[in-house]
Amino acid sequence: LSYVPVYIRAHHMLVTGDGTAALKWGSTNAYTEDASGKPVYDWKIVDRIIDTYIHAKAKPFVEIGFMPEALSVKPEPYTRHWSQPNDGQGWSYPPKDYDKWGELARQWVLHAVERYGKAEVESWYWEVWNEPDISYWKGTPEEYDKLYDYAARGVKKALPTARIGGPATTSPRNANAAAFLKQFLEHCAANHTPLDFITYHAKGMPRVTGDHVQMGLNVEMMDVDRGMKLINEFAQYAKLPIVLSE
Repeated sequence: LSYVPVYIRAHHMLVTGDGTAALKWGSTNAYTEDASGKPVYDWKIVDRIIDTYIHAKAKPFVEIGFMPEALSVKPEPYTRHWSQPNDGQGWSYPPKDYDKWGELARQWVLHAVERYGKAEVESWYWEVWNEPDISYWKGTPEEYDKLYDYAARGVKKALPTARIGGPATTSPRNANAAAFLKQFLEHCAANHTPLDFITYHAKGMPRVTGDHVQMGLNVEMMDVDRGMKLINEFAQYAKLPIVLSE
């Protein structure tokens, strides 16, 4: 039998904190700064997560996000737990220094290559952020495009053959999500931004009927169809992989 790898994607891989487990929320403390503002990288928790994937013979679908506390333009309050989702999301804001953000992406890839090898990391996917068209991103679409550009530049500088993509928008049946995805593709096309795969989400609309869950696959397939039709407007991206990362 041929081996088909399973890819695992996790949120909050760059969020500041001690790694305490929380429903949906989490942290790794990968990036902090010293008293002079110099970046301090600590990959211990990130390594434990990715080591677990590799041990299970899975592959990382690496989500480059969210914003470390020391980089956020509005770091406080910096909620880390699902029990307080609206109590401030300092991790959802743009960086105060895009150069440091891009360098963080570069350092992460460099570390991954050193730890796991070039060939292994070439098999991963690196996705910038998650659902930037809703509350996960407090910046503008244009600021997300800039966030993506700097991250993509950092990834490619560390490993030119690494695969970088996005924007991981929500269901494209929603007009706002479709508009965000389209403007991102227009930006990449106009600026020759590295784009090795395109991601969006197809969530469906499940319903609970009695003691059963009825899946909403018709709505999910509508998402898939509308996203693909939108992407097909860009001839230069016709052959790129499309990943439904949720």
